Amino acid sequence: MKNPATHSPGPLTHTIAPGSFASKIRKAFSRRPQVILVILLSVSLFLRSQPLLAQAPQQFSFQGVARGADGKILANKSIGYSFKIHSDNPGGIIKFTREGVTTTDAAGVFSATIGTEASPIPSDIRWDRAKHYLEVGIDVDGAINGTTFVSVGTTELISVPSALYAQHSGKWTNGSPVVQTDDNGGYGNMPSFPTVGNGARLIWHPGKAAFRVGHSSSDGFWEDALIGNHSFATGEGTKASGQNSAAMGYKSQALGSESVAIGSLSTAYANFSVSIGNNALASGLSAISLGESTSAIGSGAFAAGVRSITKSLGGISIGMYNDNNDNPNSVAPSATDRLLQVGNGSSLVNRSNAITVLRNGNVGIGNNVLVPQYTMDFGGRTRIRHNGATAGIYFNNSQNLEEGFVGMVNDDEVGLYVGDAWRLIVNKNGTVFAQKFQSFSDRRLKTAISPVKNSLAKLRAVQGYNYQWKNPKDDQDLQTGVVAQELEEKFPELVSTGKDGYKAVNYIGLIPHLIEAVKELDKRTEEIAGLKKELAEMKEINKRMTALEAGLKSLLTENKSAIGKSQAK
Repeated sequence: MKNPATHSPGPLTHTIAPGSFASKIRKAFSRRPQVILVILLSVSLFLRSQPLLAQAPQQFSFQGVARGADGKILANKSIGYSFKIHSDNPGGIIKFTREGVTTTDAAGVFSATIGTEASPIPSDIRWDRAKHYLEVGIDVDGAINGTTFVSVGTTELISVPSALYAQHSGKWTNGSPVVQTDDNGGYGNMPSFPTVGNGARLIWHPGKAAFRVGHSSSDGFWEDALIGNHSFATGEGTKASGQNSAAMGYKSQALGSESVAIGSLSTAYANFSVSIGNNALASGLSAISLGESTSAIGSGAFAAGVRSITKSLGGISIGMYNDNNDNPNSVAPSATDRLLQVGNGSSLVNRSNAITVLRNGNVGIGNNVLVPQYTMDFGGRTRIRHNGATAGIYFNNSQNLEEGFVGMVNDDEVGLYVGDAWRLIVNKNGTVFAQKFQSFSDRRLKTAISPVKNSLAKLRAVQGYNYQWKNPKDDQDLQTGVVAQELEEKFPELVSTGKDGYKAVNYIGLIPHLIEAVKELDKRTEEIAGLKKELAEMKEINKRMTALEAGLKSLLTENKSAIGKSQAK
């Protein structure tokens, strides 16, 4: 490989080939035909880089030897110089220009620096993507008569060993561990952190032990002031300003200490909070928010699903679009706080809960029971299924023993089991089986008590019937009863009309009327018995009168006979 540091054209002779380097010099300086400048290049590239930008050299040194046309060294001579860096080809775009005046030493050697701290070589020159060429211009008169530079040649810049090393010194080696330490004494004792700007970035911040990789946005979240100690951020526009925080994805923000935000637009505001998903929010201390636009607001709260919201301390919300009309204290407990919510809503304006559990243990199930008043509060019908045994519910007594049961007796009957026996059974035909029925009838429970009247006369107007039900699902056996409409005319208090318009009869309410009718009949029976007795007595009197009459008639006959005999004599 040709090394520019060792390039030397050697002593000049007086024979100059047309178009040669020396020929160009002679023509350029025809007004001074006795002077030819010969340059010995000794170029060493010293790459001075910005952090993480070792491939972009900022300056390098140039060294040459000036000789006259006669080959003699131009010792202790003031000369002017010009350096131009071209890209792609010797006559390509000029990327950098440096001009100056220097003095050769006793050996004719002069040195110059291409690029300075005040005017560095631009860091955006892509040395790794294109060839670059150094054009040298010289004015042998220096600044005596003004500075007029004449190009004396253009040479390709080729890396020297130190530059080749620098090109790879900042890169990681496959299969080798990478360990970087902070040797500056800890936080705040490091070189100033540069402006990051926008675009793709890979950043290691040793002063804060923080790491960034991805795309920095115009929000400035990856600038020094917004980088948290021991933090990590990756993706696009992410922010991890909290200590020991981590943010990943698209514009996710981990703002609290020890917080984590992952996904798109997710935010972990509070310390120890976690937000994962799309637009997830964890604003409560140690809160966790997972899913689509979920919000964990209470301390220690958990929200997961779609648009789930948890406001109470230690509360949990899952599902989608749970009801959000509660207003608990997010850091202090209350008995009526919603401890668990299972949302089954469909939109922001149609939020509802399938299950709501309060901190006091009350559970609401179904039909949006948001404030359950009992341990189990159902907002709709409840079904208990057969599972190897008849479906039903057991009830414990004060000794916590299973004393009662309500449920299916068999496939066709439902009943009440208590005292080791079925006490009430209703079959699918509507027939009720029980040992006895009792109704409350204590005088102390009643008011406006008055006797029923004319029960017998009213009952006489009621017709009893035999009939069968029209609905084939009802008992098809022969039935006995009354017609409600007819009974209602005489006993309206015994007939009720349902919302569907059908009438029902209180047959038990007929009993008092039957009692009074029997009493009335009994009274009449007594009256009849008295009349019968009187009639019997009258018949006896009549019989005796008849006998007396017959006796009198016989006596009269005998008397008449005796009188006749007496007169005959």
